[in-house]
Amino acid sequence: MISEQELKKICSLAKIEIEQDKLESFIAKFNTIFDWIDKLQKVDVSGVEIEEDDPTLYNQGRQDIVDMNCNHKDVLSNASCVKYDMYSVPKVIE
Repeated sequence: MISEQELKKICSLAKIEIEQDKLESFIAKFNTIFDWIDKLQKVDVSGVEIEEDDPTLYNQGRQDIVDMNCNHKDVLSNASCVKYDMYSVPKVIE
């Protein structure tokens, strides 16, 4: 069970602001999720066999192929913020 203090710490670390009057609702939602996790951890799957050749069990993502055909301008066109002809990101470490 998550306490109000723990939820406030999680929100602080994630830089999320939750209004005081909504804390109880979020605590209840978190605890519901944790209850489901506890139930799932108690399920006995020792007799379940995995079919090794089942393609649905594997990541169906694309191949990770290096492509050196991109030019600097094209790459920077995807950036939300560019400074000095480079990607610019906000400082996240205090």
